[in-house]
Amino acid sequence: MMKSSRTTTLITSKVKMVSPNGEAIIATNKPILRAAASSGVRLDYNCAEGHCGACLKKLVKGDVSYPNGTPMAFIPNGMILTCCAHAESDFEIE
Repeated sequence: MMKSSRTTTLITSKVKMVSPNGEAIIATNKPILRAAASSGVRLDYNCAEGHCGACLKKLVKGDVSYPNGTPMAFIPNGMILTCCAHAESDFEIE
């Protein structure tokens, strides 16, 4: 009897992040804050859950999304919360 084996391949897209703290190639399947830290770039934060706004950064160029819903903290136009936002393309933040 032959057994079939299933193999699952996880595909992770990567994008280029440019920030005042450095440049990195980061994964798109994690929030920018976590992806940047995994790549050695430290960004400011406090709660890391979208409540406080400490990780608020200006999005200079690029696209982001909030796959887990809109965060609780107020997000002014042109700004992003790096603890919740996922990169959709190469991007730059200030």
